[in-house]
Amino acid sequence: MQTDTFTDWFRHFILHSASSVANPSLLILGGHATHSKNIETIDFARENGVMILVFPPHCSHRLQPLDVAFTKPLSTYYNQECEKWLRSHPGRVITMFQVGAIFGSAYIRAATPELAINVFRATGIFPVNRHAFADCDFASSSVTDQPYQSPVSQLSGPSTGSDELNFD
Repeated sequence: MQTDTFTDWFRHFILHSASSVANPSLLILGGHATHSKNIETIDFARENGVMILVFPPHCSHRLQPLDVAFTKPLSTYYNQECEKWLRSHPGRVITMFQVGAIFGSAYIRAATPELAINVFRATGIFPVNRHAFADCDFASSSVTDQPYQSPVSQLSGPSTGSDELNFD
């Protein structure tokens, strides 16, 4: 996503969410730079009572409510609706003319108020559950956790302290 596209979307969000300093809202975002390093949007959020919560990297599969509890069921229900349509229309194929109705049926099954409420509990977002992740959930990222090593030392090997670089 481009920064200007996100900024336009964010202005649309504020307009339709009725967010204000008196009526604040929480917007949960992934850590993409267009979200988290966009000073114009951050300032605009503060002026309009929007608190932005940015997910840490590589955890949206566990924290993002849509990923956790909506996308997978929607995909499952869509496949089921496709199979149902194909069974009731033997010899025909699904074209772009049927996709809207099939998707609509799947969406109605997946987008329930109970799911919307429960997924925030399941992800530990609300009420806040600091134990939503078990220690083993971090195991796969521990392989990539390496102490910082400057690019210069990676090229030249370990420093002895006597080999300084001169950029004059």
